[in-house]
Amino acid sequence: MYKRQVYEQSYPDDFTDEKLLYICIGTDSGLLINYVESQLQPSSQCIFIELDNVYDQLTAKNLLGQLPKNICVTTYDNWFDVAKEHQIDAYVAHENYQLKPSLAAVDCHEFQYKLLERKIETELIQYVWQERSFFYSQNFIIQQLMNAPFNQIPASVFENSLQGKQVVLLAGGPSFCLLYTSPSPRD
Repeated sequence: MYKRQVYEQSYPDDFTDEKLLYICIGTDSGLLINYVESQLQPSSQCIFIELDNVYDQLTAKNLLGQLPKNICVTTYDNWFDVAKEHQIDAYVAHENYQLKPSLAAVDCHEFQYKLLERKIETELIQYVWQERSFFYSQNFIIQQLMNAPFNQIPASVFENSLQGKQVVLLAGGPSFCLLYTSPSPRD
């Protein structure tokens, strides 16, 4: 019971959200897995990333064989492949993921946990940035393709034809703004 109280104090409202991907650094020799299993909602998933030697010990003691399908344990070498199997891209697109260090990682029980946490955090940040930049640029590209049939006159046609005249600009891209605009007398 003592161990459960420690986890309840350390993770008071964690592992209870719906439709969330938790990425945990370390398992506290399997103790955190038990706690998460009791808290985790069926619509959420948890991926534990463990040090190789601890993973081998957990496997040897057969502590990883009977886990529910929304909980898995892996090593650093395989974590991203496992995350893809658990649809990390969907969780990232909806910003429904959390990186959680185990107590061993927080307390720096082994320095390797801090290194592992930094590596995973860095890779996760890079992946999130990559996915978001693709997702947000995708809308821009779709709109460009939809507008392509209407872009029949290049902006260069207007270069000298509107000097001294006031015009209302209804649309324009960055190149149009850089080449052809000047401040309004009211500015």
